Amino acid sequence: MSLSLWAKTSDRSSGPAREWNCAPVKTRRADGGILAAVLAVTVLLVMAAPALAAKKDAFVVGIDAYESVPRLAKAANDAAAMGDALERIGFTVLRGIDLPRREFNEAFQRFLNGIEVGDTALFFYAGHGVRIANRNYLLPRDIPAARPGQETLVTSEAIAADEILQAIQSKGARVAILILDACRDNPFAQEGTRTVGDIRGLARMATPEGSFIMYSAAAGQTALDGLGAGDGSPNSVFTRSLLPLIAQPGISLSEMARRVRRDVQDLGRTVSHDQRPAYYDEITTDFALVPGTPGTGAAAVGLMGGMTAPDDRMIELTFWNSILSSRSAASFEEYLRRYPDGEFAALARVKIDELTSASRSDEPAGGMTGMGGMAAQEKAVEIAYWNAIAESSDIAAYRSYLDKYPNGDFAALARLRIDALSAPPAPPAPVDIRPSFDCARAFKPDEIAICGSARLAALDVELTDVYKEKRASGSKSFRDSVRTTQRAWLKRRESCGADVGCLEEQYVSQIAYLRALRD
Repeated sequence: MSLSLWAKTSDRSSGPAREWNCAPVKTRRADGGILAAVLAVTVLLVMAAPALAAKKDAFVVGIDAYESVPRLAKAANDAAAMGDALERIGFTVLRGIDLPRREFNEAFQRFLNGIEVGDTALFFYAGHGVRIANRNYLLPRDIPAARPGQETLVTSEAIAADEILQAIQSKGARVAILILDACRDNPFAQEGTRTVGDIRGLARMATPEGSFIMYSAAAGQTALDGLGAGDGSPNSVFTRSLLPLIAQPGISLSEMARRVRRDVQDLGRTVSHDQRPAYYDEITTDFALVPGTPGTGAAAVGLMGGMTAPDDRMIELTFWNSILSSRSAASFEEYLRRYPDGEFAALARVKIDELTSASRSDEPAGGMTGMGGMAAQEKAVEIAYWNAIAESSDIAAYRSYLDKYPNGDFAALARLRIDALSAPPAPPAPVDIRPSFDCARAFKPDEIAICGSARLAALDVELTDVYKEKRASGSKSFRDSVRTTQRAWLKRRESCGADVGCLEEQYVSQIAYLRALRD
C-alpha cells in the first residue's frame, strides 16, 4: 500500500505578502507599461494577501486504498487539490494520503503542535465516514471489516470527528474549520461510495463558538464521486465545487457553503441525484479565508470593463500571477512562449536572466516545474476563468468557457447553466403543503418553522405516515417501543427551535430510523 505524508512549511514572518514583494528591476521598456502592469498585479495580490498577525494551518487527508472495506477513487485527489488550493492562499499545509490509524494520529499530533493561539486551523477529510451512536467516525486505511454487532470494533479503530474539533480548539485556534467529504452509505456493505454507519447521514456535531463545520451531503443523502462514465474530473462533485471558491477574496465561509450547495445540487440533478451539502456556522463574524472585497483579485479583472467573459488579457494576467513568486526559470520561459509580446515579457526576461545567472533554475519543494508545473498552472487559469463567470447570467460567458475547456472540471455545470438560461421561465407552482398538525394552533418555534416551510411540512407528513404504519403492525411491545421512540424524538425536534436546517436533519434521520425498525 502506498503511504504519503509530507508538510510544506513557511516562515511565519515571510508569508505570501512578503514573497510577493518584488525588488525593483531595470526593464527593457521605458514607456511605463510594465510598471503599470506590475503595479496592477501587486495591488491585486495585496488585496488577496492574508494578514500576518496569525498564521493559517491546515491538515488535509484523503484515503482511497482501504485494506478491508471498499476502496475509493477520488479521495486522495480531493485532498491533494485542496492542499494546493490552501497553500496558494497562505496556509501551511500538512498532507496525509492513505494513512493507517497510527500514522493518522501521529500526523494529526504534528498538525496540533503547529497551531498557536489566534491561528486559523482547517481540517479537510475525504474518505469513508460512519455514524455510530450519534457520533461521526472517520475511517483510516487499516480499518478492519466489521459485521453487525461489532460497532465497538469500529469506534475503537476509527477517528472520532468531534475529538478532532475539540483538540484543535484546545490549542487556542481563533477559527476552527472542519470540512468532511465523507459519504452517506454503509462502507461495510456497499462498494465505491464514501459512507456512514448505522443510518444514512452523518450526525450533526456540536458546533462550539469559533468553529465551522461543512459536510458534503445532508443527512439521508449520498455524496457523488462523479457524474457517470463521461465525467473526466479527478475530483468528487463536492470538492470540485468547493475548489474554485477557496481563493475568492472576501467571500465568507457561509456564503461559500451556500454557493457550493447550489452548485452541488445543480450537478447532482444532471444525473437525477439529490445531494445538498450541509454546514453549521458558529463564527461570530463574516470570516473569509482570503480577506478583501468580494469580486476583487485576478479572476475579476476581465469583468471590470463590463465584459461578459474573461478576455485574453485576464488569462495572461492570471498566468503571470501564478508564476510571480516562482524560483524556476522554466516558468517564465513558458510565459514567453505563450506571450512573446505580453505585458510582462520584458520582466520575464529579466527574471530568467537573474535565475539563470544565480543557478537557481530548480524549483523548491512545492513549486511548479516541468510538465507537472505547467499542468498546475493550466488548472489555476481554468479555475480563475470559471470564478470570473460563475455568477454570470450571460449564456455567452458559459459558452466561452466550454470553447476553451470542453472537458473542464466545470463543463457539466456550464452546460447546465446554459440550459437553465435558455429555458423560458416556468410559472411558479402553487404550494399548498400542510403538516400533519393544525398550524392555526402552532405556538412553539419548531411548529411555527414547520408551518412556514413546504419542505418541512412534506417531511412531517411523510414521518407521520411512517409512524402510523409502524404503530399498526407488530407485537404490542414493538408498537409501544415505536411510540416511546417517537416521543423522545419530538423533544429533540423541539430543541431545534426555529433552525430549519436542524429540523430537516431531525426529520430525515427519524424517517430513516423508523423505516429500518423491525419487530
